[in-house]
Amino acid sequence: MMKWRISLILLGIIIFTPIIALKFLGFSIADMKGLAGFVDESLQASRAAARGEAYTPVALPDSLKDKIREALIPVILEGLGDTVEQKVSSATTLNDTRVVQYQVNIGIEDVLLQAEAPPGPELAELYMIARAPHYMVRFCDEVLVSLGTQCRVIRTAVSPTRDGRYHVLADLAYMPDYPFALPEAALDPLNGDVMAFSPLAGALGVKDDNAKLFRIHVTPPAMAANGSALENSAVVRLAYLDFAKSVCEVMRATYESCVVGRVDLSTRASPDTTLEVRYLFWVYAPLPKEEAVKTMLYQLVAQGPDP
Repeated sequence: MMKWRISLILLGIIIFTPIIALKFLGFSIADMKGLAGFVDESLQASRAAARGEAYTPVALPDSLKDKIREALIPVILEGLGDTVEQKVSSATTLNDTRVVQYQVNIGIEDVLLQAEAPPGPELAELYMIARAPHYMVRFCDEVLVSLGTQCRVIRTAVSPTRDGRYHVLADLAYMPDYPFALPEAALDPLNGDVMAFSPLAGALGVKDDNAKLFRIHVTPPAMAANGSALENSAVVRLAYLDFAKSVCEVMRATYESCVVGRVDLSTRASPDTTLEVRYLFWVYAPLPKEEAVKTMLYQLVAQGPDP
């Protein structure tokens, strides 16, 4: 019975996912029928050719060619050709170069709708995987208060715990509410031409052959000021998010650019009452300054916030 249910679910996904995707991209029912007809005719022509029979090559209708070109090319181009520098300084896309990671331990009852009956054990993990993004989006409230003007869940991972619950990890991409670089440093990172990444009020600093966008990992103190473990609470998490932004403000005063690339708010699978924090910063600076940039970041982060 369990195998039959899972097979039925997978069959539904296989059948309906392409239809939903095409509908999302703006294809009408008539467009889909035309595309299905083209595929069917193409398969028949291929079979005829394999049998050595005469066949007429099938051409995709011009109307569908234009529709596919309009719908798919922007989607393809959005993910291609962007350098790390362009993604970090982008004022239009939420991407994986600016992320806050949250972790929680929850039960299946936490993701059910009101009065919804829980699924059987064989489907519980599938429910959790499907509904984890909607559950984790609540943490965007903290990101929007501290770091960003926009926030979106771009990745989730679910794993069962020994106590029958689930450890859920989510990456929340954000659009910075602070400038990436000082206005006077607004030069194109590729060729040095003057430009602006509005509303980030800057780009990547002075570009030359001896400059680089540094990716620097830093870990703040693992203990609170009183020596106790960090509490996994909204107050403490917000303190560490605000602290990351304040570190970047200091870095920009010296090196003209800084972005909070990643804040990992990690918890143990069980219990999840204590917090571990790790940072990743992006700083654009001359190559000879790499060690100086790292040293300055280490010193700033070593102070820790005061939750």
